[in-house]
Amino acid sequence: QRGQLHSRRCFLNSSARATSFRYMVTSKGCNSSGQQGARAATEGRAWPARNPTLQVSVGCRLARSLIRRSKITKSSSETTVNMRKHGALSLLLASCLVGVALCACPPAGFDSVADLDLVKYMTGPWYSQQQVASSNDNFFCIKAEYTIRDVENLSKGMVVHNSANKGKVNGELVDLNSLNANTSGAVGSLAATIPSMVAFPAPFNETTDIKATASSKLKVGPGIFELPYKLGTKFLYNDYWIAAVGPSADASLGYDWAIVTSGAPKNPNILSGKCRTGNALGTNQGLWLLSRKPVDPEATQAMLAKAAELGLDTAALKPVTQEGCLYGAAAPASSSDASSDASSDVAVAAV
Repeated sequence: QRGQLHSRRCFLNSSARATSFRYMVTSKGCNSSGQQGARAATEGRAWPARNPTLQVSVGCRLARSLIRRSKITKSSSETTVNMRKHGALSLLLASCLVGVALCACPPAGFDSVADLDLVKYMTGPWYSQQQVASSNDNFFCIKAEYTIRDVENLSKGMVVHNSANKGKVNGELVDLNSLNANTSGAVGSLAATIPSMVAFPAPFNETTDIKATASSKLKVGPGIFELPYKLGTKFLYNDYWIAAVGPSADASLGYDWAIVTSGAPKNPNILSGKCRTGNALGTNQGLWLLSRKPVDPEATQAMLAKAAELGLDTAALKPVTQEGCLYGAAAPASSSDASSDASSDVAVAAV
């Protein structure tokens, strides 16, 4: 249903002033939305570019951006667009920016996974394969585990165990669960009882939300703010959407890989034409590619392909080094202590 305008030929005059710009496209197959946009452009009329029902291809978007001075002549199935006057290069750039701005973000139909089995999703560890950088020093041995407080009542929440290595594989353990690491006495004892990160099913609105996708939407935030969150200050916690999963042959795990976003990707990337989470400046993004295996290139490629299919911008993703990670366990030379160390491992989080 999207209009199709395919570029035939595009070139700029070699003159430094770029006084002539010719762009040839086919009008055949461009839906009425694109044709209306082209006609409106030549007549200098406004066109409802933000009408969500008029989502068309980039070619049609370019047609919308033509200004009053543009001259459009039709020849057979081709529309030749001659843009005269100086500043043709500026007009081209503006057209591209307009085209990206008109991309619908979030992508049409974007939502979290339907009918997710959250208990199975929370079973077993997750290893980050790629994610948006929050700290380049901590892109080693990132692992996530979740502890469900009450399987029969998920509304009681899940404890999220977070850690990574700093600077190198098996380097300093960055452990978000050790809130009492730099405290002592009564304060330290109190901190030891507070989980560093907790997750709750996202609030559900029966009027606007889709019940089938409710189980794949969580709110994640610091355990120290759990009480304020329960009292209604929801902004203290971030969205955690499970946007896609790969089924597992292991029935107890349910899923072998997962794409997680920090909510709906509402902001377009003008360079890729895809959508991203975070703010309009491209910061505070949240995108994670997770696998049940520490090193899983096959799943990573499947997730990248799925992310592109969903319209997610993956430009800011960076690979996480997992090869050779011990995840807090003792080095092989201290094998006698390895089992006890491993049992007290702090699970590493990708959120």
